[in-house]
Amino acid sequence: MYWNECNDECTLLHEHLHIVSQVAWLLTMSGRPFQPPQQYDDPNLTCTNILSELREAGFAPATFPPTKLRQGYGDAVCGVLNALCDLALEATNFSFQAPMYLAETYAASYCLCDHHWHHYIQILAAVLNLLSKLESSTHE
Repeated sequence: MYWNECNDECTLLHEHLHIVSQVAWLLTMSGRPFQPPQQYDDPNLTCTNILSELREAGFAPATFPPTKLRQGYGDAVCGVLNALCDLALEATNFSFQAPMYLAETYAASYCLCDHHWHHYIQILAAVLNLLSKLESSTHE
């Protein structure tokens, strides 16, 4: 029952490894090979290496210490992941396309005809009536 023995430090290490592995993958997708960390690598050194790699990739120097990345959550982590996602999308020449809807299924599934509105109004009236009865019974 290993998972029962896992404490907060274990959870933080797991989160750190997960985030740093994502960073390594995004850097590699961006054309900057970065070795994913191993379980027993020093987290502080790993985070320092990530910030160094980001500077070499052309990002401005970080305004936060490497320990902010070690947490595995927060503004610093989200900012790094967001910037690396943008870099990876740019490096792979990815471009978003407008969504394509099938006209016949889209119109049929989202059409609210008059009888649908009537049904919703009946349900709303029943709910309001029930709430009114519940409120009056609690005041008695």
